[in-house]
Amino acid sequence: MGMNQPPADWLASGGAYTVIFGQPVISCVFFGLLAIRIGKIHGAEGDGCLLLIANIVLALLGSAVGFFSGSYPTFIYTSLAGTIALPGLATFVFANRIAKS
Repeated sequence: MGMNQPPADWLASGGAYTVIFGQPVISCVFFGLLAIRIGKIHGAEGDGCLLLIANIVLALLGSAVGFFSGSYPTFIYTSLAGTIALPGLATFVFANRIAKS
């Protein structure tokens, strides 16, 4: 990397894909641990495990949908939004249902 290249070039040279592949991993870990904790708090470990599996699938699905719904610089943000929105919505909905049962 020469001195004349702007610092944002790491994004164009593969950094975007590093971010795209790192986002779902972090989201899966975060929402997975949250699902297990919700299940343990309410004494419904089976439901927490089901929510964990759903969060993993939804994080990957949200990342893929976001990736293909935007062009070059914006697909990073749309992928991040999908990676957080789908498991976040599922956690919110199922946490309320787990708490009621």
